[in-house]
Amino acid sequence: MPRSYAEIPAVTPESKALARELKRRGFRFLGPTTVCALMQACGLINAHLAGCHARTRVETAREAAREQFSPN
Repeated sequence: MPRSYAEIPAVTPESKALARELKRRGFRFLGPTTVCALMQACGLINAHLAGCHARTRVETAREAAREQFSPN
């Protein structure tokens, strides 16, 4: 959980893997940093700082989505 903006990663292992796969499938002009920003915008990565009022709301929404779309 990041406590300062400097601790928020611009690239994650997941964004590197997704960028690599998208490039393999023909997407251009994107890299792991752009994909990481997309993942943050879509709610796949919670980049809100510790103590931010939105962090708790995002985590609650993510958990609800997990429960709703779980295979069981």
